[in-house]
Amino acid sequence: YGILMEASALQGTFGKLAMGLRVVNAEGARLTFGQAVKRNLGKLLSHLPFGLGLLWAARSKEARTWHDMMSKCVVIEAPRGPKHALAPGEVPR
Repeated sequence: YGILMEASALQGTFGKLAMGLRVVNAEGARLTFGQAVKRNLGKLLSHLPFGLGLLWAARSKEARTWHDMMSKCVVIEAPRGPKHALAPGEVPR
């Protein structure tokens, strides 16, 4: 579910969409299927050592988890609605 949703044009799960969040690659573009697979499998590594990979986001200047760093992804706040959708190749601010 997470892999398909993050690699889709929606760029996130229904929970992320409800929170106004999107998952993008380092250039601000939609994830490839491979990046989405890597990110979601990497979540296992983030959870295993007592959730340290998730807690890392609190210490990181960029607020990125281990699985985000492994897959070269970023979770961003995205304004809701179609008029605020990112154009292909547009970098979020």
